[in-house]
Amino acid sequence: MTKNISARLKEISEYISPDDRVADIGSDHGYLLLLLLDKGCKRLLGIENKNGPFLHLKENLNQYLNDKIEVSFSDGLSYLPADINTLAFAGMGGKNIISILSNNESKLEQIEKIVVSPHIDIPALRRYLTGKGYYIESEDIIFDEKYYFVDVFKKGSKTYTDEEIYFGPILLSVQPYLFRKYYQELADHYRHLLLTAPLDSVRKKELNDKISYIKEYVREK
Repeated sequence: MTKNISARLKEISEYISPDDRVADIGSDHGYLLLLLLDKGCKRLLGIENKNGPFLHLKENLNQYLNDKIEVSFSDGLSYLPADINTLAFAGMGGKNIISILSNNESKLEQIEKIVVSPHIDIPALRRYLTGKGYYIESEDIIFDEKYYFVDVFKKGSKTYTDEEIYFGPILLSVQPYLFRKYYQELADHYRHLLLTAPLDSVRKKELNDKISYIKEYVREK
């Protein structure tokens, strides 16, 4: 049932336990939910606000739908039953996730865990959620046709430095190979832009500052 599901969704599922009661926001075809069904999760909700993906979601999960496993054609957290305590976000940008959460911040009172894998703007999302009463419990970086960060936020308070927010506190401490490879490739990309692109002085300084920041905090791979 789940053999063709992406490595990124499989990675996200590793941070969700069978006891978590999960809403997958922007569920698309519902592949993460299928993984979680295989894992033994008993309370799952797929939320999708686009008609085409919602129809695929409903079709893919149709044989499993009951009072504990459901799908919702709704926007963000506007429909979120009181028993849901875990959110999953994949396949959207960090600022889009922030917008969804900030539009229904009162719903965060019931949420104990948030698992995210945005394709951009992960530092902004870290800053937002750590400012809303969550700490970063786990982090990883994977390569699945491109690089993806996976962060797990749990209820609780912890203070982070600016560089921990930018790079991720756990990844910055451990610095696994893919983490170092990603940032060194990013620095190389910035260097290439400095050599080849028509940039004004402000943009050149911005890129040089980013290169210096990476060099200061990321070890050689």
